[in-house]
Amino acid sequence: MIITGFVADLSIGTTKYIWYSLGVIALIIILVITFGPLRRIAISNGTRLARHYTRVAIYLSVLWVCYPTAWLLGPSGLGLAQELTEVLVFIILPIFSKVGFSIVDLHGLRKLHQSSYVHN
Repeated sequence: MIITGFVADLSIGTTKYIWYSLGVIALIIILVITFGPLRRIAISNGTRLARHYTRVAIYLSVLWVCYPTAWLLGPSGLGLAQELTEVLVFIILPIFSKVGFSIVDLHGLRKLHQSSYVHN
C-alpha cells in the first residue's frame, strides 16, 4: 500500500490512479483478512478477546481508510484539499494509527489480563 501510494504520487495522468487502485486493492485484502480469518481466531478464544479485537480492528481500519482518502482528496489526487491539509493529515494519521493504536490495544490487553486473574 505504501509503495503503491508513493509510486502513484510520482506518476502522472491515469497511471497514478492505476497505482492508487492497486494500493486500495491491497487495503481491501488486508481488511478482508482482518475481519475474516483473524477475527474468527479472536472469536474462538472467547467473547472478551473478540470484543477487544473487534474494537482495535475497527479503530485501525478507520484510520487506514483515511490514508487513501486523504491522498485522493489532496493535490496528488483530485485536488479537492489543499497541500497543507494533506500534509497535516499525513502527520496526524501515523500518530493515531501507531501511538494511538498501541495505547488502545495495550489498555485493552491489560484489562483482559487483569480480568483473567479475577475470574480464575
